[in-house]
Amino acid sequence: ETAFGTAVLGLLILDLFVMDGKFINPVPDRQAAESIQPTPTITYLKAQPGLFRVFPLGNIGTPQEAAPYIYHTVQSILGYHPAKLKIYQTMIDSCLYHGPDPSFPINMSIVNMLNVRYLLVPGQLPPGMFELANADQAGGIYVYKNPGALPRAFFVDTTVVAGSDTEVFGLLNAASFNPALMAVLEKPTAA
Repeated sequence: ETAFGTAVLGLLILDLFVMDGKFINPVPDRQAAESIQPTPTITYLKAQPGLFRVFPLGNIGTPQEAAPYIYHTVQSILGYHPAKLKIYQTMIDSCLYHGPDPSFPINMSIVNMLNVRYLLVPGQLPPGMFELANADQAGGIYVYKNPGALPRAFFVDTTVVAGSDTEVFGLLNAASFNPALMAVLEKPTAA
């Protein structure tokens, strides 16, 4: 019994040192850092002032393509981790690609509400929709400025209480929804 206890204690101490070295006090991997060089798009976005988010469209939002953006702390509304708030992911699934304009199916009210200042597109958008802010033709990424982006925090004039998630997402998808003026609540607030 004593030998077994000593062996378990030895394994526990060894495991603590391994965990401490890898997870509690990590050392940056130089090879990984050198492989994630900033692209012209990332360099442009990092030079922009203030807090904002980006909306990567198409294959730019995939986990493989998102790695350099994650590394260089460019904030995306799609997130960088599969563990998200369920209500946020449900809103993304139910609203983001359900815009009122069939020719451009992105719900810009949601995009504006989420503080998206730039759309990252793997190609050019039709002229007149957004202002082209940066073009990385070698990388195939075009950055368009969203003039309707709201700040991270803002006040609204009115609130609407919805009775269910279906009603919440119906209101968020309505052409009349303006996030700068109205907030949709799941429950009434205490007065």
